[in-house]
Amino acid sequence: MLFLTVSLMSSIGLPLGLLGVILPIYTIIDMVETAENVWSDSVVCALTNKDLSEKFEIN
Repeated sequence: MLFLTVSLMSSIGLPLGLLGVILPIYTIIDMVETAENVWSDSVVCALTNKDLSEKFEIN
């Protein structure tokens, strides 16, 4: 991620010193996005499990 950010910033002429501000904020945003993805995947699995277990009723 860092290499792509440096490449993008240098190609559009932004100072690379902004990485010190951008990266800590991006890390927090990335953690929230990851938590949301894990939670939503867990909900889908639980709902699918409930739906299929009622449908097939395996004892």
